[in-house]
Amino acid sequence: FILPDLLESMRISTSSSQENTRNFLTDYSIVYAVSGTLCLKNSDSEQIIEEGELALIPPGTYAFSESANDQNHSGFTFFFDQWTAQCILKLPEVISALSLYQPPVTRQKVYIIPRQKVFRNFFNAVQLYHNLEKKLKKEMLPVKFTELIYLLLNSPHRDIVLSFLSEATGNMPEKR
Repeated sequence: FILPDLLESMRISTSSSQENTRNFLTDYSIVYAVSGTLCLKNSDSEQIIEEGELALIPPGTYAFSESANDQNHSGFTFFFDQWTAQCILKLPEVISALSLYQPPVTRQKVYIIPRQKVFRNFFNAVQLYHNLEKKLKKEMLPVKFTELIYLLLNSPHRDIVLSFLSEATGNMPEKR
């Protein structure tokens, strides 16, 4: 079963602060801005994630969090590696989605998904699980990560998500 493998190979981070932070992302990441803004820079672009937006971020990106008017900024980040991406691509619904995959002509390094109620509701639930005791949290967060992948695959951003996951595995699937 795939989920136990995900327990070992993924991690989640939350941040909440009034201070500005800087991080260099070394893993593939899915970031959700709960509040405040996040500035992302890589070698050829700079993008801003606003409150309520979700971003698919490759390794090699600098993430800067910014608070405005002494307001807290907070967010969730799911980090995953090649092994995790390979596990995800083996899930039955993902295999089905790959059969419909239309590779994007070009994909931005960082892809931002606009604010949607379904993602706000999802991350409200993730916050509840994140506040649980350590053992239960460790077991539930990979389940929530998998749920997020399913939500993304049922969104208009399916092909971008598949491209992102395929890139994380180290190869791009061909259209079937």
